[in-house]
Amino acid sequence: MNDFFSASTANFFYFLIAGSAIVYLILRFDKQNRKKLNNVLLQAKDVQPLLLKKSAEYKLQAIKVASKHQKPDASH
Repeated sequence: MNDFFSASTANFFYFLIAGSAIVYLILRFDKQNRKKLNNVLLQAKDVQPLLLKKSAEYKLQAIKVASKHQKPDASH
């Protein structure tokens, strides 16, 4: 019976339990983060992407500046 619970067997079960606990915690936190992310994505579904909006604003500003500096052509 003493040979069955040797140091290597005890270490195996210790790491098995510790590893299982770590995997459980990782999966639990992953599930929580996925829920939060899905909620954020649902809330932001109808929101225009910020970079796209900024890009459009810069383009409009550049067009306005260019059109102000452009003089009307008499040939048209």
